[in-house]
Amino acid sequence: MNLPLKELSKILNSYENILLTGPANPNIDVISTALAWNIFLSLKNKKVDLFFSGKVINLPFLDTKKIKKDIDIINNFKIILDITNKEVDKLDYNIDGNELYIDIISKKGALKEENIKLKEEDYKYDLIISFGASNLKQLGNVFEEHDKFFHNTPVINLDNSLINENFGQLNIVKGSSTSLSEISYYILEKNLNKEISTALLSGMISATNSFQSSQVTPSTLELASNLITKGAEREKIIENLYRTKNINTLLCGKRT
Repeated sequence: MNLPLKELSKILNSYENILLTGPANPNIDVISTALAWNIFLSLKNKKVDLFFSGKVINLPFLDTKKIKKDIDIINNFKIILDITNKEVDKLDYNIDGNELYIDIISKKGALKEENIKLKEEDYKYDLIISFGASNLKQLGNVFEEHDKFFHNTPVINLDNSLINENFGQLNIVKGSSTSLSEISYYILEKNLNKEISTALLSGMISATNSFQSSQVTPSTLELASNLITKGAEREKIIENLYRTKNINTLLCGKRT
């Protein structure tokens, strides 16, 4: 698979605080792929947060606890007070319910509303990696509430959709691929361990209906075999994804 690995590596080496995200109410391939990248980037000593809008499926065989339930995009917020020809005597605050009250007592000169400015400080993240979103609007509430952040921050866009809008600074879009996990295999293959391999195999199995999809090729099956060799827990994945189905039937490629 032809991928811009050098450009990707250069970008990843340039940033330290990374937000991993994807479509609201993500499917298993999106969740599994993002978790694999979370492990990979953490091993590279990157500061990584993983967040999706909406409902996130719990996958007992993966560490979905790493997925945040809430996200803070802004690092901090400043209230700036112009005290030209004024002197502040006392500054105090208190919290009443959901409201913060700040008391500023002037010793010299009257303070007015026009003396106050509000300023959002730097964003918490300097890079975004999006998995499986055709456009930014698919990210849901996290985009709607922080659209300026998404438009002003570099984005790596990884997707296998034919209708992807190529909204990233780097777009890794392979419409012929069975899954995001399959694309990610070629990126992460030199760093595979048991946890990453299990996550990627989970995505591949889910996206292909246990390798029954017409997109599955001998190369896809070879990748799956390599992941199992690296420690991917196939039995746990199948047991949890197809709890009500017979494992032997699934492995034989039949549907119940």
